[in-house]
Amino acid sequence: MRRHFNLTKIYPLVQSEFDKRLAACTEHDPLALKQIRQGFLAELNALKTNAEWAEFTIAFYGDVGCGKSSIIEALRIVLAEAAKQEERQAFVASSQASTLTLAGYQKALRARNATRQELMAFQTELGVVEHQAKVAELNATEQRQALRQKLAQKLDNAAIWNKLRYRLRPPPEKQQLLEMAKRWKNERVTERRRIVKMREQLPALHDQSAVTEIVLAQFTRKRDALKKICDGNIIGDGGKPQTTQPQFYHFVTRWGRFRITDLGGTGLPSQLAAIQNLQALRQAHAVFYVVNDAIMPTPAALEKLRRHLNDQTEIRLIVNWQANTLAQWKKRLESPKIQNRLQALDSMMRQQFGEHYHGMLTIAAKPAFFSVAACLPPFGNEEQQQQHFLSQHTPEELMALSGLNTLVQTLCNKMLHNASAKVRKTNIHKADCLLRNAIIALNSARHDQQPQVA
Repeated sequence: MRRHFNLTKIYPLVQSEFDKRLAACTEHDPLALKQIRQGFLAELNALKTNAEWAEFTIAFYGDVGCGKSSIIEALRIVLAEAAKQEERQAFVASSQASTLTLAGYQKALRARNATRQELMAFQTELGVVEHQAKVAELNATEQRQALRQKLAQKLDNAAIWNKLRYRLRPPPEKQQLLEMAKRWKNERVTERRRIVKMREQLPALHDQSAVTEIVLAQFTRKRDALKKICDGNIIGDGGKPQTTQPQFYHFVTRWGRFRITDLGGTGLPSQLAAIQNLQALRQAHAVFYVVNDAIMPTPAALEKLRRHLNDQTEIRLIVNWQANTLAQWKKRLESPKIQNRLQALDSMMRQQFGEHYHGMLTIAAKPAFFSVAACLPPFGNEEQQQQHFLSQHTPEELMALSGLNTLVQTLCNKMLHNASAKVRKTNIHKADCLLRNAIIALNSARHDQQPQVA
């Protein structure tokens, strides 16, 4: 009933108040009023369409590659999100059924490489033999041609009695030609047999290589299948953005039900993706603004930030350090220069959003994720990176050092407290912001129409 009341009462009241203000603007330019009214109605309709009343929604907002998905994946694991739990169960079952082992993979890889090298070496040898045979045939042809020319000249230049003698006893060159032809014929037969024999071996080598390729491909396919359901499958690799459209994750915890929205990065080039992400942002009742460094935004970025978040009632800043080691993470946090930049960024957010800004958190998303990940693709970079982080700290220590514990406590103990009231408060605030912006537009139009004093 509460939801029905909100939907049927709040928005009509906002429109009614706007209509009253609009009716009072009799001295305004009708065309300007029409444009203001159309803009107001479009925004009001979008608010009606996108407003979420049933489920407390937290949006993660920020640029492409700032680490939103890494943080969300860690929260999905820690807070046992249902879809993530199903994925992990499927991962364990598939992993056990696939019998993937590092030793088996390395054996298949070595076999593939060995047969590939053997095939390449054999093909190279065959090419050399064929080339040598062609060169030998060309040389023999040239030698026979030279000997024929020598014999022809000898016969042409011989005296008559020598020509008669050559009929009875051919000159030595004639015998050399016959012996050369016989020898070349034998050598050619031998080379051809060798080449034919080598060519007959090629299919077997190709088959052997193909078998090892298939065996290795089976390992790869099994591993790729596991990657689709592994911990971290929503995290990008630094190349093409992994999240372009909004992704929704639903949680049922002892602190209450809620939803996390992973928004595509604000720098995405697609206009459709930008619209979809803004529509999803409108549904949020709390927002984590994620950045990957304590750098003040440019004026253009700040204007976009205000435009996107100005009607939110609960905004928190997450500074995600791109740390490859915990030592690097600690060094940055302990740096006076970094501390000053963090304080400046925190002050800027408080100045922009006032009472709706609820503070800043620092986190190292990659160590945070690896502190709780358990279902990682076998014999891959992910396992190596996790071992790197866990070589000096236990998972519990890593959770604390990375800032994940603080984030979980903030979410569960502060943000989920009295969540149903926050849903109502936030949606009313958004409607109120829409009305106030429309009134500002009306006042601005009135000011523009006032005659200028000379």
